[in-house]
Amino acid sequence: MYTAPELKALKASFIVHATEDESKVANAVGKALGFREFKVASIRGHYGNPIRYYEGTVKGEEASKAFGSILSALSEWELEELVGNYERCSKGGHLYLRLDKQGLVSGRIGIGGEDVVRIEAIFRSRGALRRWIEGVRRLQG
Repeated sequence: MYTAPELKALKASFIVHATEDESKVANAVGKALGFREFKVASIRGHYGNPIRYYEGTVKGEEASKAFGSILSALSEWELEELVGNYERCSKGGHLYLRLDKQGLVSGRIGIGGEDVVRIEAIFRSRGALRRWIEGVRRLQG
């Protein structure tokens, strides 16, 4: 399993549309990512449709464990893409991922899709993120 000892926090956010089973989606995402609770806000879509916005944060060891679980569940190709192109999906000490929400509901963790769970991994510094990327590259061989 991948670890990230210099990870300060892990944030996740996603939306649930009125046509989705809200509790099923929220529970599945929380279970898959290791988040126990989310803040929830009610918002309106472009056409006035009701949308629920979920946002959660875990810190310290809990963040490192959740992040390691996410990375360990990615396919080899997805992890190679993330590590090989991390400059494209990072800024400062923050690494951004977009996980397929419907995949999470089905019990699979994977990158992409149109309906996503946004992940922000917050490292202690840009250097900490670089060191982590280099460590993963070494593990990949």
